[in-house]
Amino acid sequence: MKKDLDYQYSAYHLALNLNRRTCTYCNRVYTTTMTKYKGGKLMRPQFDHWYYKAKYPLLALSFYNLIPSCNTCNSSSKGSSEFNLEVNIHPYVDLNQTNEFSFNYIHFASKDRYKVFIKKTNDSTNKALQTLSTLGIDTMYNAHIEELKDLIKIRNSYTDKYIENLQKFFPKNSLKKGEIFRLLFGTEMDVSDFHKRPFSKFKHDILKQLKII
Repeated sequence: MKKDLDYQYSAYHLALNLNRRTCTYCNRVYTTTMTKYKGGKLMRPQFDHWYYKAKYPLLALSFYNLIPSCNTCNSSSKGSSEFNLEVNIHPYVDLNQTNEFSFNYIHFASKDRYKVFIKKTNDSTNKALQTLSTLGIDTMYNAHIEELKDLIKIRNSYTDKYIENLQKFFPKNSLKKGEIFRLLFGTEMDVSDFHKRPFSKFKHDILKQLKII
């Protein structure tokens, strides 16, 4: 039997076309699609059925109902939770979803503990918070306090002019601000590129709170 991707259309073709590099829901895990030599299947994201497939079987194969996601969000977090367009964010419909919420943190100085939480932006609806709450995204990010601490250490170690000075130190490389940002923090600066690297939205919001950007 022929095993390459040209044999028939599959989830691999959809994943390759969507080119979503991290989980659409949590942005914590890489969901890159890769094939073996000569096109054999190797790795791809799982596809969450935004409308629960047991209740909406006719939408099971609809492209608009298939959301590239990680195993945690698809199986453990969302599971059989029922979403609807009035209450929850749909990644293909609510295109400005990233601007609907922001990550923040609290430092409990007496115990030297940190807690990550999510809040809505001033002009946003409650759809983002409702969706993220159902998925348990805030709880997930409290498993990554070390990333938060690293950003705080950077804030305490470097001046406000640090990124700007890096450009001046390496004039021959013509490093753009976005490139320096990516090299320093391992994240993307442009909102449209957040999906390319894990934690990009989280790091962007925390760096903004720390007044690094």
